Amino acid sequence: MHPHFRLFSVLATALVGLRCEFSDTGKQYLLTRHNELRSLIALGKYVASNTTKESATNMMKIIWDEDLESSAQNYSSGCPSGHSTNRKDIGENMYWWISPADTETNMDVLGNRSSNLWQSEFQSFGWTENRLTQETFETGIGHASQMAWANTQKVGCGVTKCTGDSISGTEYVVVCQYSPAGNYIGSNIYKAGKTCSECPDGTSCESDTGLCV
Repeated sequence: MHPHFRLFSVLATALVGLRCEFSDTGKQYLLTRHNELRSLIALGKYVASNTTKESATNMMKIIWDEDLESSAQNYSSGCPSGHSTNRKDIGENMYWWISPADTETNMDVLGNRSSNLWQSEFQSFGWTENRLTQETFETGIGHASQMAWANTQKVGCGVTKCTGDSISGTEYVVVCQYSPAGNYIGSNIYKAGKTCSECPDGTSCESDTGLCV
């Protein structure tokens, strides 16, 4: 079970998606934000609400995946109001932005904003234990925990500008998809212990980041 939740709700009807995309720079920023968070955790340097998290034995370094990017882009193009279904072992984070004056022209800004907001959930809501319980998940850390899920190895993201009858203005949708999925209730976000001491078979430790590659 790996539920996710929306950052906020948007009332909209008859929205039409205009294809946009992140630049190579924007994609790299999204990837870097994920791996920066993961590295801080892996090295035992991440502080969430005044609590320093233990280092991680098994934190994988995430890579960008074009298939996930295509899937995320295709889903965002429908201007969805909620998460996709039938995602077999694929995780998903989503972000909605309303621009009343339709002034957003740089999609990379939305990628930056979404990843920064997602990872900030650990600071906003706290992170007291590595085992993800339903109670812990419902505090509001689901986007951050997917970013930090140790076994996740790939990410790909898409973005769409939605025009039409949005009540509040022009809506933008950011979708990131992950493989393998995280946020399984009852499982650990990562395994605490000596950095890189349990990297999966076929991987090795990247010493400066503490990530398994």
